[in-house]
Amino acid sequence: MQFEGGVILLTGPGGMEDEFDLEGTARWAMDNQSWKPTILRHDITLTGASR
Repeated sequence: MQFEGGVILLTGPGGMEDEFDLEGTARWAMDNQSWKPTILRHDITLTGASR
């Protein structure tokens, strides 16, 4: 799977919104595995299909 683009706006563990790039999101998820983020918006294209 190819990832392009890269800002994801997530709700953090405390309910605060924060923006992460893909690398930051992956690192955050590994450090906070019990955290279930809500993706509010993103500008990432997966294998050419925009969501």
